Amino acid sequence: TRSEDGVCACSSCAPRGSGCSSSPDPVAVVAERFWLVRKKDFKNVQACYSSAHSEWTMPDFGMELHGAGTIVDFFAHLMNVIPDFEMSVHGIKRDGPCSVNADVTMTGTQTQPLLPIFIMGKRIRWSCTIRFDFDCEGKIERHSTSFILDPASCLDVKANLAGLSQCSFVLAFTPSGSRLLQLAMDVNGISDDALAMLIDQLRGHVWEVAASPHGNYVLQLFIARMPPHRFRFIIDELVG
Repeated sequence: TRSEDGVCACSSCAPRGSGCSSSPDPVAVVAERFWLVRKKDFKNVQACYSSAHSEWTMPDFGMELHGAGTIVDFFAHLMNVIPDFEMSVHGIKRDGPCSVNADVTMTGTQTQPLLPIFIMGKRIRWSCTIRFDFDCEGKIERHSTSFILDPASCLDVKANLAGLSQCSFVLAFTPSGSRLLQLAMDVNGISDDALAMLIDQLRGHVWEVAASPHGNYVLQLFIARMPPHRFRFIIDELVG
């Protein structure tokens, strides 16, 4: 368990005041987990997790999975629907006594609907930051995957923008998802058509998005970036 400041506070660690120092090195555990995922050794991937309390979140989408078995089943399904899935690890760094951050890229071609940020039938690459938090036995208690739009690492930035457009309604209502959409609007050379496609899912929901503490920034930036005839629908919905 953890205190409000995120430091491990379970009975076996708290008296020492030094986090999870007696547990396996979290960086080594994360590195092994990535290696096991590449091998599709899901039985041993599951062993890396705290079975009772493990959680995986994708805060961009407000998505949560609970339980080691559920998380590993999702990984296995992911590899089936993205058969050419590749994950490259660019760095693993400890962040406090019981947490690790990893910078990765995910590449592949989605053949069945699963991750909306991956468009169907097109090989695409996303940069991600993954945070792992550990319990006091050295097991992964929770991990969180956040996507990053890095045009320099994309295979085709237009495909990444198309992926965002498929889930912009969900993204607009989360803090990190809203930021992701705003970063997309600032991509160098993005066309008006691509910008319009990016928030097409918000049509018919302008009042709801405008009332969101996160979505309203998406609408504001869209208005700032586009000529008046392109954002007329926003005005029409607000006054109509």
